[in-house]
Amino acid sequence: MSQIAEQIVEDAMQRIEENELQHAADPVRSFSLTLTDPAEIQVGAEIYFLFEQRLKGFYPDARVVVRGHAAEGYNITAQVERRRSA
Repeated sequence: MSQIAEQIVEDAMQRIEENELQHAADPVRSFSLTLTDPAEIQVGAEIYFLFEQRLKGFYPDARVVVRGHAAEGYNITAQVERRRSA
């Protein structure tokens, strides 16, 4: 795993964790990363898979969908749907 990928995902997860208390009741959360630096774009697939893995670990009981596409760099979007208790 490249250091660039790990640092980008670590920074994103830190922001997500810091904001979690404010959004704990939200049934759906959306996140995005935009990679514009050529070095970031080069490891975009690593960032995608690491981000997906970390989100699934942070939200173990949620449905996590991550997508990536090229657009003015490389964009990674994620949607987390929390499962409601019956």
